Amino acid sequence: MGNGFIREVTKDDPRLPTVRGILRRGLTVEGLKQFIVAQGGSRAIVMMEWDKIWSFNKKVIDPIAPRYTAVACTDGPVRVTVVDAVREESKEVPLHPKNADVGMKTIWYSKTVEIEEMDAKQMKMGDTVTFINWGNMKICDIVKEDNKITEIKARLDLENKDYKKTLKVTWIAETKRGPKIP
Repeated sequence: MGNGFIREVTKDDPRLPTVRGILRRGLTVEGLKQFIVAQGGSRAIVMMEWDKIWSFNKKVIDPIAPRYTAVACTDGPVRVTVVDAVREESKEVPLHPKNADVGMKTIWYSKTVEIEEMDAKQMKMGDTVTFINWGNMKICDIVKEDNKITEIKARLDLENKDYKKTLKVTWIAETKRGPKIP
């Protein structure tokens, strides 16, 4: 602040480690209370890592935070063509897998979906991959141009319920019928 890097800083700036700053950064009051109680009263100076306070906050917000899906597009998403998908359809699923009281969201399923390039690089032909909130798929073909994956072809394997040893992939359907916000 004094060396000119940060201008117009107030006590509630989320870049600063003040109570008001970390509250603006997303810390809940309940999480802060639990952290303070866990420390106990002492005159000794105790050095704590930041992950400790954020873990208390996580325990407070995790049961009530809705879950949404995003696909990072640093180099553009990779298109997956689901060979045996019949038509576009939607389904209502819970916003939180363990707490249905949070609400519901609509997920669209279509013949083509987008996944992150990082996930696509981990796939090999013949692999079984779990598409979250859809099911397992078998990778049939991986199309590359200039050593970059441009498209993957997969076949539904919804009867296979073995999710333990599979790569888990988040995806977003390519559809004009619904929003791209699952």
